[in-house]
Amino acid sequence: MTVHMTLRRHRLLRMVLAVLLTLLSVQLLGAERARAETVTDGNYYASSAPTSGCPDAVGNRLVAFQDSKLFNGNTADCVGWQGSSSAPKSVTLVFDLLYDRPLSSISITSTATNTFWGFDEIEVTYRPEAGTAYRVAHSEAWNRSRLDYQRTVAMNNTQARFVRIKLTRVNQFLHFPLSEVTFTLGSGTVDPTPDPYTQEEMDAEVSVPTRLVDVYGQYLYGSWPGKLTSDQQLQQDATDEAAALAGVTLDTTTYDQYGGVKALGRSTTHTGFFRLEKDAQGKWWFITPDDYKFILKGVDSTSATDWGYATVVKDTDGDPLGKFSALPDEATYAASYSSDRTEMSFVKANLMRKYGITGWETPWRDITKKRLIKWGFNAQSKWSRDGGLQMPWIGQITAPANVKRIASYAIDPFDPAFATELDKQLSPTSSIVRANVNSPWLIGYSFDNERGWDDNVMTTMLNGTPTQYPAKAAFVAYMIDTYGLTETNNKLGTPGATQQDLETRKLSDNVPSGSALRTEFIGEASKAYYSTVQAAIGKYDDHHLFLGSALVPGWRSSLAWEVCGRAYVDAISLDVYSNNAGYLDTYEPYDTPVLNLEHSFNVHGRGLRSINGSVRADDIADRGTMHQQFSWGQAESPVFVGSGWFSYYDQAITGRASDGENFDFGLVNQQDQPYTAMTDVMAQTHQQLEQRHDDAPLPITGTQSVCPD
Repeated sequence: MTVHMTLRRHRLLRMVLAVLLTLLSVQLLGAERARAETVTDGNYYASSAPTSGCPDAVGNRLVAFQDSKLFNGNTADCVGWQGSSSAPKSVTLVFDLLYDRPLSSISITSTATNTFWGFDEIEVTYRPEAGTAYRVAHSEAWNRSRLDYQRTVAMNNTQARFVRIKLTRVNQFLHFPLSEVTFTLGSGTVDPTPDPYTQEEMDAEVSVPTRLVDVYGQYLYGSWPGKLTSDQQLQQDATDEAAALAGVTLDTTTYDQYGGVKALGRSTTHTGFFRLEKDAQGKWWFITPDDYKFILKGVDSTSATDWGYATVVKDTDGDPLGKFSALPDEATYAASYSSDRTEMSFVKANLMRKYGITGWETPWRDITKKRLIKWGFNAQSKWSRDGGLQMPWIGQITAPANVKRIASYAIDPFDPAFATELDKQLSPTSSIVRANVNSPWLIGYSFDNERGWDDNVMTTMLNGTPTQYPAKAAFVAYMIDTYGLTETNNKLGTPGATQQDLETRKLSDNVPSGSALRTEFIGEASKAYYSTVQAAIGKYDDHHLFLGSALVPGWRSSLAWEVCGRAYVDAISLDVYSNNAGYLDTYEPYDTPVLNLEHSFNVHGRGLRSINGSVRADDIADRGTMHQQFSWGQAESPVFVGSGWFSYYDQAITGRASDGENFDFGLVNQQDQPYTAMTDVMAQTHQQLEQRHDDAPLPITGTQSVCPD
């Protein structure tokens, strides 16, 4: 039983008394009566206490409207939530209007003094007293460069007792300001029985679910072309698309069987496997097993059974969550549910509806292969792939579970167990490297994901001991080997310290954040890490490429980590969600091929969100335009050899089962309907990509390096 249900039952006695006390006044006033234009009595509660801006920030968390700066009519002041490294990424305000009231509109004003104040997303939800779930009144992303926000949300005389305003920031250092909130009354029946919620009840109200999707996983609010109303519509979609794509095949006069471009010439070296070569101009390329130039134009998570597309549908008691108006029948669509029935994939359920309860995989693969060919994609890049789709692909090697990590995410490559455990993982004949050692379709391997060394890792390691982190002993040994003990003590400000003293002493203050010594040792750690992984893979497979680890520049990584181990990788792999291909300028001096294995452009709408402001598009067609500009910009770099679009399908509107992400990533929605206004542009983009790479002038690059000699 939820806390919310318990609190509501405890309120019954209070409600009975309130009804008796107001019965006479209701009879005298009547159900239809004149009323004030706006709501002036009520209370609000914030999921996090305000920390700046006005007196609402102090005292009781439950604030009366008349005591709040949100209702004083002055937009110059505000209730504020300061950003910080520990600040929540969202704050929800719950407004108790005391009883059901017909609302004409809700007006919200936020006055920001600069772009460090504001929010990236706002959602307004409501429910009447008898409602068990909230409904969405408004949701949008906001461009903070516009500073001041003012929005009036039409409510059309909707009855509401509770209203929630949720503010979200992508960067948690951003400060939230909220200046004014106005509830304008409409016409309709009202029962003025004030029974204010307590602070405890309002806190529980924050987590009452919002009704979001229908039985197909579609957003309940709004309409758009193609929105499903029946299974028959899905099946007609399948028939129509099959007819439209009937003639689609790979153009073998232009491409070899792997997608290599014949017009750009043939390599004189032959290995029978994918490889990387630099041409006479100094530009890097993949070379296919048939010896033609190839730029990776991949799609991530192409498998329809990828559980990243699933969502949680039941609580721990096994009761359906209030986010869903209905769920697919558990017996008929059993294959779309997890074994405990607490999670399910609308993607799988909709494919079963569309192509058949059993055997849906065959027609789905046929359509998917033709879609990808038509849209100009040539590979299954990162994460899960569908083995029935014969296309070049990248294998993902996960890190062993039982190795030492620093600051919870970074592997300690100086831990002897790292090499041992990795070998145990790769040695079975069923491992990814041994099972595919002779496959010409496998491009190569990426290891682990988005977890490198940064300044935070160095601080944690420097304050640890060799028992906790073998890297600590390696750091001290590196310093002494490089500079000698006396000079090491001079550099660290530790006169007379022995090697053992240094190993056991906290040294983060002696090696300041951002110092050259930190960068040097991150470079040494990078070499140790990548050389270990390269050796482990090469022991069982010397045919395929090692494409590094997909890293996010500036997050849980550093330039030294990304480039200093490059002698042990065939390519540097990154995940860059941006509209600026200029990130490649940083890597050009290192003359190593670069892959961008995750990128995407998104729209905030239909219940889905955008991962950040730089990749947020105005509409579906604009997603294609932004992808084109970014892709062509990447192609101009001599080190660029390809990218992967994340992902084939959208995430679930109700949130990915593992972490709640609900981004508009897909080429296709969860109802298996392509975003054709985007993919049509992508087809044009991909057709020109290799030629643009070939034609681009070579940039003038520097020789500065962050790596130790």
